[in-house]
Amino acid sequence: MKNKNWHIENWHLLGWVETFIKALAILIGIYAFFIGTKQPDFLNINSLPNIQIVIFLILSIGLLLGIVNRYQKKDIISMVFILFNNWGHWGLFYAIFKGVNIKFLYSFVLLMLAGDLVKLVFLKKYNYSESDISPKYFNYLTWVYVGGYFLIILLGSPTLL
Repeated sequence: MKNKNWHIENWHLLGWVETFIKALAILIGIYAFFIGTKQPDFLNINSLPNIQIVIFLILSIGLLLGIVNRYQKKDIISMVFILFNNWGHWGLFYAIFKGVNIKFLYSFVLLMLAGDLVKLVFLKKYNYSESDISPKYFNYLTWVYVGGYFLIILLGSPTLL
């Protein structure tokens, strides 16, 4: 049954562990955003890891759609979290184009990847679903993010050394 009023969902321990890990990543993204606001306006775009930026952009766009989902779900914690999650992603995206050290991106996606791996365990353990959406779709979507974050790390591994 769909709850039409704003409420606080029971996220169990695994949900909170995922939230904590991703909150660390979000703090990195927001911190990078503030550093980016103080950077000069010029950046040589050729110095950016293009494919990683494209993957990160796609994942960030997906999070914009998450705002609609969270609004429909009416869970206060999820709604606040998705707004900060978007700020973390888009803030980092902005910061990268302002010339902030690219290692912020890799730190961010490593933590997001870890959070999504915890989320996969959560989804499996609780057979998580919303409304009449099959649990397998939540798994598929999470695997898309796991794959995207993993690709960003894998493609950037020579940069990390």
